[in-house]
Amino acid sequence: SAWIQSAEYSDRYPDTLVKKSYNSVGKDKKVDKSIILYASDAAWVYNNCKYKTVLEIVKGSKKDQLPLQVGKKTETNKYCGWDPTDPDKSNPYLKKANGTIATGYTPVNVEKGEKIDYLSNLLALDETGKNITGKLKYNKIDSSQTGTSKVTYTYKLKSGKKITASLSYKVVDTTKPKVTCSKTQFTYEVKSKDQKDMNKESNAKAIKEMVRKYVSCNES
Repeated sequence: SAWIQSAEYSDRYPDTLVKKSYNSVGKDKKVDKSIILYASDAAWVYNNCKYKTVLEIVKGSKKDQLPLQVGKKTETNKYCGWDPTDPDKSNPYLKKANGTIATGYTPVNVEKGEKIDYLSNLLALDETGKNITGKLKYNKIDSSQTGTSKVTYTYKLKSGKKITASLSYKVVDTTKPKVTCSKTQFTYEVKSKDQKDMNKESNAKAIKEMVRKYVSCNES
């Protein structure tokens, strides 16, 4: 049997890499029987292989030459949530340079009411290449209201030069409201079993009001 290893993400966005998962790739006891995928490899498979594509693994010999030598693992930088091997043009790792703030995709979608990670979609380096992402100054936005806002990041280098970058954040509400009812059984008494009596609009309204008292919603 063979294992296919690739890093996992905590969400559908490219800056939500689970670093513990990324760092564990290739360290499994069965690594000698594993197919390790970089983000670029996984992207190629996703874009070129249809659902239910058959993967055929052929047993080779020690004399076989690999078409591609395994390269040195690219280390992740603190704060940045991107996979360093992701070929996406928005990847800050591909745009990083000393003395700059490299930003990722924009706008950044944020679910209404959730805590915002302001540093996962960028990478800042000083003149020597040291990671200064955690030292950036920036304004914060209110995630309790939907809409698009601009966040500007700044840092003053030792040379006195001020570097700056901006990202748009879009607060969206895609979470469905949760409706709960504290009572599961109701009894309503009508005057007779006559269909006309049971179907009266006044009865329907009374039943709705009776149930409404026990129903609650997490959104107004």
